[in-house]
Amino acid sequence: MQENSDAHLVARALADDAQAFPLLIERYQAMAFYLARRSIGEDETARELVQEAFLQAYLSLEHLREAASFKSWFYGIVLNICRSWRRMHPELAVSLDTQAPLFERSFVSDPQELVEEHELRQMVRAALQTLTPKNQAVAYLFYYEDLSIQEIASRLNIAPSAVKNRLHKGRQQLSAQLQIHYPEIGKHTASASRKRSIMHYLKLVKAVQESHMFSKLTLPILLDEAGQRAWIPRLSAYTYMHTQKNLALEQDEPEPDTTDFLVDMLHALKGRVEEVAVEVLYEDLLYARVRLQGARGAKTLKARFEDALQLAIREQSPIAVAEEVLERQAIALSDYGETQPEQLASIEQLIEQRSYSALARREEASNLDFSAGLHGWQIFTPIQAASYQLDQQQRYQNKVSLRFTLQQEDGPHIVLLSYKSFSARQYRGKRLRVRAYMKAEGMPQPLFHMRLSGQFRHIATDEEDRVITSYNVDNDTLYIADSGRWTAHDLVMDIPEQAESITLNFVARERSKGTFWVDGVQLETVDKQVALSELSIDPPPLKAVNLDFAQDLLFWKTRGKTPWQYERGVDHSSASPAAYLKASVAAPDAPYTLQQTVSAQRYGGHAVRLSASVKTSSVAQQASLFLAARFGNSDAKEVLKGTNDWTRYELVLTIPANASGLSFGITLHGQGQIWLKDVQLQLLETSQQ
Repeated sequence: MQENSDAHLVARALADDAQAFPLLIERYQAMAFYLARRSIGEDETARELVQEAFLQAYLSLEHLREAASFKSWFYGIVLNICRSWRRMHPELAVSLDTQAPLFERSFVSDPQELVEEHELRQMVRAALQTLTPKNQAVAYLFYYEDLSIQEIASRLNIAPSAVKNRLHKGRQQLSAQLQIHYPEIGKHTASASRKRSIMHYLKLVKAVQESHMFSKLTLPILLDEAGQRAWIPRLSAYTYMHTQKNLALEQDEPEPDTTDFLVDMLHALKGRVEEVAVEVLYEDLLYARVRLQGARGAKTLKARFEDALQLAIREQSPIAVAEEVLERQAIALSDYGETQPEQLASIEQLIEQRSYSALARREEASNLDFSAGLHGWQIFTPIQAASYQLDQQQRYQNKVSLRFTLQQEDGPHIVLLSYKSFSARQYRGKRLRVRAYMKAEGMPQPLFHMRLSGQFRHIATDEEDRVITSYNVDNDTLYIADSGRWTAHDLVMDIPEQAESITLNFVARERSKGTFWVDGVQLETVDKQVALSELSIDPPPLKAVNLDFAQDLLFWKTRGKTPWQYERGVDHSSASPAAYLKASVAAPDAPYTLQQTVSAQRYGGHAVRLSASVKTSSVAQQASLFLAARFGNSDAKEVLKGTNDWTRYELVLTIPANASGLSFGITLHGQGQIWLKDVQLQLLETSQQ
């Protein structure tokens, strides 16, 4: 089988062949990802580091002394980047197997280089263990012993064409192993007819800057020619502040950054930036071409797109961006207002409020059924604490499920598995039901959680300012032990018009180890008769809402270690709806609470009065009405037992100034039932305490 050699592809890439370097990426990304994942132990980070390694290799390609040595040179870049990451995150680093024998031969004498070479060889050896014996022998000599095609043919006494064929099949096997979990690896093929994308000249409307202690963030607002799309990349530059003041300005003076140096050097050489063009190197990997004009003529350089855009902004140079970039990252201005001035004002406000998530282009939800492996899914459990794989045997309705095994006790309330944030726009103004099928062995089924993020107003206030808020629902009340049976977990939420993104999480309920399966997730809009899930707000609202239970238990939240041992709901049998808690077993193991939490912003340092009507029936242990300050170590409560008719109670509590919030509601511990209605929460003057 004939294939382009690394040297040939490097030469083509240096000659500006647009398809050459993507071919090198496709050739080595599977092994690079394997090495990074084994070194780092976390999938998404490994993926990002491999992207960084390919970008560094592309921008430094002209410094490669021997084109035929691209493979080892590139793997060295991967290893260096991973090692740098481990130095910056020592608490997350994964220990490599140090018991395997040192490699057979080494040509380095420096101890640090010896360790690095040993580390790389160990990871390559582990990757090759997944191949068939014939392909493993060839791949071992190629990747591990670093022999040429001809040398391998002589060593194994086979034809060079057979070496190429086995090497090609070995790469396919390694990619296939990784594609079980990451099908996007090795999936794309660089077309021989690939051409450069259509370029669009963008107009710089404004560049918003934020200065921090060690960095400066620039967010340019760039519009396309039609004024319909905006690209807002985040450009970071490291800097630091002088300890001395600028006496003339009476403020801290920032140290000049790299862009300042480049501009000064360019001007000293009497040069200028003719144009900066941002293009796609491979998938989401971007780079820039910087066309310079100087005394000796024009010169085009390749650079990181972040550095190039900083330079273009400073020099007010034309900025061209590939259509591929805009398709992937640009936002539609129509989502931010009716007219362009309204749209730009809304975008600037979001930037000033650091509401970056509201400015991100969100894809629609896809691969919720694992049909494309784990694309879009994130595993948060350390690699040494859990294992996971796609399971074609244990499934509920899809072709495959995800099997997740906790090998060490983790939790409680630790996120195990998450699906990336996706756009909520198609569900705005509708009632959305999200359903996941799960089963478990040796542990309870995880908590299913949905977070809705957007730019919302504070609930039930007259304030015009908008704040970043998230709405959260979960299935805390649906506790399923290790029964080994499939169970449907439903979350239902009304999606506001301002909603931007939805995130799905699977969370450990308690410290445990065992195995659970997830058979994908389904999204569907439902009518208003489908009951809503309990909803909480983050940050908490400034004042209490739905105190008359006209919206059932909306904005009220239940808490307890054994929620399956109780019932909760709203009784509409009388003129005033009443919320209730009721034991559903003879002897519940733990108390159960229905409460609402609000911000202490208006109440801190003041007295607050809670008024409510409560009745009880056959309470064996105790029930209570309570008012408590969060993180303020103060509370007030009315304890009740037995059977009591409707009675009006008042609780008064001074909320500490350092409290983060206040919670109020009812608690039931043990057999019986308690009702709550006509709730009021009032801020008191000091004289009324």
